[in-house]
Amino acid sequence: MTIERAKRIYQILSENKDGLSTPALFNIVLKRGIIREYSTLYQILKMLKEKGVVEQRSEKGLARWEVTRIVDLSTLEKIITS
Repeated sequence: MTIERAKRIYQILSENKDGLSTPALFNIVLKRGIIREYSTLYQILKMLKEKGVVEQRSEKGLARWEVTRIVDLSTLEKIITS
């Protein structure tokens, strides 16, 4: 299930070329029923960052998340599970 959530979060970030703040991303995933807890979102973002597909930047005291490596979802799944 975490892999599917990670893929959906990656898709959301891919659709937002300027990146999203953590609170903005949380609101989106909460509305879409992907995640209910902030800590779960953070753990998935941390994992995606460690895998080198997203990056966290600080902007006006807020963390912003951006895709740094464009891949299709099957490739993303391979990256996540490796």
